[in-house]
Amino acid sequence: PSRDALACLSRIPAPGKVTLLHIIDKGESKEEIQAAVGDAKEKLAGIAQELAGRGLDVEPVVHVGYPPDDITATADRLSATLILMSPKGEGWMRELRSLFLGSTTNAVVRRAHRPVLITAGNGGA
Repeated sequence: PSRDALACLSRIPAPGKVTLLHIIDKGESKEEIQAAVGDAKEKLAGIAQELAGRGLDVEPVVHVGYPPDDITATADRLSATLILMSPKGEGWMRELRSLFLGSTTNAVVRRAHRPVLITAGNGGA
């Protein structure tokens, strides 16, 4: 789902520094969480390399925590000018609290002190 949000970056004039943030929010064991962190770092590194090839300044970041709180806290700590999200993330199927926005996106919109742009889901905003 985040590919739609990434597609919007090319239409944002002078996006500045881009932080790719992935939050690991589940795992049955310490080993499972560490494996998920490793997978996320590998995935973000590939995306960061692709975006850097387009001339963007990109930093991939992986945290373990509660996504809505971590997203908003990271945006505040970095003085982000925009939080760019897809309407639904990987967990939207397991939490059908909202038909149009996933629970994480919905929570970020309610808690954020920064502007939030939600992509349309078809590569557009």
